[in-house]
Amino acid sequence: MAQAAQRPSLLDLLFAFSILIYPANAAIGLDLLGEARSEPYILINLFLAPIAAIHIYRRGFRAERLLLLFAIAFMAAVAVSTIANFGSILGNELKGRSGLSRLLSTTMVPMFGFYFAYLVYFYSTTAFRTLLAAPLFWGAMLVVAVGDVELVSWKVDAVYNIFLQASAVIHALMRRGHFIIGRIQSVTYEASNFGMYAIFTLPWLWAFGSQRSSTLRQIACWALFLNLLALSFLSGRTSLVGVLPVVLLIPYLRLFLVARGGAYQGLYCVLMAAYLVLSIAPLFAIAMFQTEIAAAAIASDNISNVSRFGTMAIQINEFLQNPAFGIGMGQYPFQVTKLFPSWADTWEFQKWITDPDASFFPSFSLYSRILAELGAVGYAIWLFFCTILLGKVAATAHRFYLHHGAFPYVGAAILCGFFGLQFSGWVIASYKIPYIWLALGLAVAYIKQSQSMEALAPARPLDLSAAQRRFALRAERRRAAGRRAGPPETAMS
Repeated sequence: MAQAAQRPSLLDLLFAFSILIYPANAAIGLDLLGEARSEPYILINLFLAPIAAIHIYRRGFRAERLLLLFAIAFMAAVAVSTIANFGSILGNELKGRSGLSRLLSTTMVPMFGFYFAYLVYFYSTTAFRTLLAAPLFWGAMLVVAVGDVELVSWKVDAVYNIFLQASAVIHALMRRGHFIIGRIQSVTYEASNFGMYAIFTLPWLWAFGSQRSSTLRQIACWALFLNLLALSFLSGRTSLVGVLPVVLLIPYLRLFLVARGGAYQGLYCVLMAAYLVLSIAPLFAIAMFQTEIAAAAIASDNISNVSRFGTMAIQINEFLQNPAFGIGMGQYPFQVTKLFPSWADTWEFQKWITDPDASFFPSFSLYSRILAELGAVGYAIWLFFCTILLGKVAATAHRFYLHHGAFPYVGAAILCGFFGLQFSGWVIASYKIPYIWLALGLAVAYIKQSQSMEALAPARPLDLSAAQRRFALRAERRRAAGRRAGPPETAMS
């Protein structure tokens, strides 16, 4: 591929840098961006967007139909929900923020997300190893190294004092969070963020370590895999919810992607059915067994569990009142005081509602949020396109194995990413999370160019002139050797 042979430009390297540091949540921030203010990958690529558009056009713009249709359909759902709730959106106001400002700021985040997904697609099809795989590996090295230091600081006072001072500076810039002994946060500066990072990254480290490469690289990838896996179990509920299911999915994919005939069809159906069940069943469970789940959360004697489930319950109740089109993009917080369940009356809830310096009523479930704000129509669009992409990646990975006889490790890691979002989606509720758009961009790129993404190194371009020179040199050497040997001897009569 001609584009793969080009040297990375400064713009390409800056994109790779944004992939390297994306785990460093809140390393830099810009309040103007609202919900997306503390994501470095957003800030970097947003500022570079005009130059990147020109750069991509010159390199050869290629529209990705499936991603484009997803973006158009999702934004259409936002538009329909806005029209259906326009009057209430204009009247919404809470803690100095209006419904209209929330609509605009919240809508901008998925719009950027689809743009970032296209960037991931573009670079995955031009220089996947250099600009995506390598930054993911070195980013994991950074996250794990800081996590190990954090773990040591729990037991060594000298390390603890240094780590506490360093993390305090970052948390002061973020204006939230703090160093917690007993919960690994690393550079993500929040235990739930670290858990999401582990859920997404572990399959990639497994893939990189399993592919044919140098022994040193394989050892490094497996060491990072095991280290990150161990740290993930010390970071809280997010890791416990998602890491084990995703890691256990890997053996299933090992069987599924090399199966043939009826076995493959059966395993394919199981995979897709599991994805749909994970997407729909929890929503029904919250709607039908809200009181029982709340009682279990209260019995856990963990205020955070009660508060988090309370936000999900409110969102499901909002959906039940507006099932078709939801209450409008970004409007979930304005309905909280009206649908506030008595069992969720915790100090966290009260702080979110009354304290002007507290979070603007956070949500902890992406899927219940989509359902509440965009209704059944918006959620159906989201689920439809994600399911289509999942099925196409699975079919492409299986086809790669049949054609080349090599296991599709990259395809398996992308499949794990979709399921990872299903688990981490119940502890995150913002479109700013990079794993969403990384999964979408990598998926559409893999569907188009699985062979180049699975290759350990880009194939060298065929140089016909060099081959001709080599053949001419060999022929000349043979003639020279014949002249040195002299004329053949004749037999004596």
